[in-house]
Amino acid sequence: MAIGAFMGFSVARKKKWVNYISHYILVTAFILLSIGLWFFRFKLSYFQDEFFAVIFSVVIVGVVNNPKVLIDTKVSSFLGKISYGIYIYHWLIIMLAFKYIHYDGNLMQYNILLYSIVFIATILISWLSYISYERFFLNIKKRYSTH
Repeated sequence: MAIGAFMGFSVARKKKWVNYISHYILVTAFILLSIGLWFFRFKLSYFQDEFFAVIFSVVIVGVVNNPKVLIDTKVSSFLGKISYGIYIYHWLIIMLAFKYIHYDGNLMQYNILLYSIVFIATILISWLSYISYERFFLNIKKRYSTH
């Protein structure tokens, strides 16, 4: 988590070295590296999570700093609003889906059904949570904010 925080802080402070790691060739190389490492099931004895955190943070910073990549859309704005609900509810929805969706021998059909239901239910429940619960408290928070 500290690696992501460090990268976010560096982007916010417009550190000069961030421009170097944001170059599209380097970011593309890191994307291909991460796919290759995943495909070949790369493992480290120590610091594996930190290793992948650095790779993914370079990719994220590269995408955020690339003006050609449009990440500020209506969809991303909506997902940003309900992201807390996604974070909170997704695991529960996955557990319920595993409990109530039974495997019938057709793996492709099972996966399509499972992933579709989890995706749709997570978005729907997160949205309902946002409009019925979270937005209320966010509005209270605005009233007591100092800026």
